[in-house]
Amino acid sequence: MSDPIEFTPREKQVALLVVAGRLNKEVAADVGIAEGTVKIHLHRIYSKLNFKEGNSRVRLCNWAKEHGSALFEVARRQDRLDRAA
Repeated sequence: MSDPIEFTPREKQVALLVVAGRLNKEVAADVGIAEGTVKIHLHRIYSKLNFKEGNSRVRLCNWAKEHGSALFEVARRQDRLDRAA
């Protein structure tokens, strides 16, 4: 069994927003960082998950689903709140 993947708090925050369907510029505005910094965080997330090919954003969403990730659960709840608003 492999070791659990360790994400920084900011990586978790960025991943959560990406899984919720936010664009990089929206993530940047939500978090208060530059869009380039979002890209750096995503690159680190993808590297930790060994995503070496295209479609990494989709693969992140699928990974979150497959692993029952708390990130995915929170993102789904936020999406439902956003739709209700």
